[in-house]
Amino acid sequence: MAATPQQVKDITGSTLADGSIQSFLDAAACIMLQVADCTAGMTAACTNIAEAYVAAHLLTLSPVGKGSGTITKETLRGKYSVEYMTSQVNKGGILATQFGQTANTMLGGCLAQIDKTPVSFNSIGCL
Repeated sequence: MAATPQQVKDITGSTLADGSIQSFLDAAACIMLQVADCTAGMTAACTNIAEAYVAAHLLTLSPVGKGSGTITKETLRGKYSVEYMTSQVNKGGILATQFGQTANTMLGGCLAQIDKTPVSFNSIGCL
């Protein structure tokens, strides 16, 4: 059983239609394939939850999921309060949202590793 649109809705509080969320689940499934080694010892239920969190991460970073971010409230000078929607934190990639951070934690840090550019060495031999 794969992650469902309802799981993503439960995680984010989104009210989008299932069809709007499905493309994020499809992308999350592709990402999860890249970390198959990390999911080998996990139950199917845990893997599905991690996939739902990856989809939630992707959703909240897109304009489609704009209303699914975290509401932050600040008080200014003790008189005024401001509320605003945000899905960003200080780091980039999968760590850019609380949902991505949660998925990365569930998968033992594997998601943060696939965000990194692989190193390649090129050599031109001389005789």
